[in-house]
Amino acid sequence: GLATDPVSATDPRGFATFGLAGLWTLVVGWTIRGGGTPFPARLGWLAVVAGLDLLALFLATAFGIAALVPITAVLAAVLLGPAYWVWTGRVLQRAT
Repeated sequence: GLATDPVSATDPRGFATFGLAGLWTLVVGWTIRGGGTPFPARLGWLAVVAGLDLLALFLATAFGIAALVPITAVLAAVLLGPAYWVWTGRVLQRAT
């Protein structure tokens, strides 16, 4: 299954792909939420949720929690990630 696949030599258990990306998205979300940016606070909350989901995906992968991997992966790849990037693009497009 997905959680029992061999460990990648370049990115063990998705550390950079999910772990670091999740931390970064979480930090960006908290920064947006704090104000002082042209981004709406609700976008910051979306980033926080997306970051937490990526971290959950990393932990599920790292600890082999097979039932949690598909749920968090679908949320990250189909819903939260695209929503965050489309919204961010629209805000940046309006700013120009």
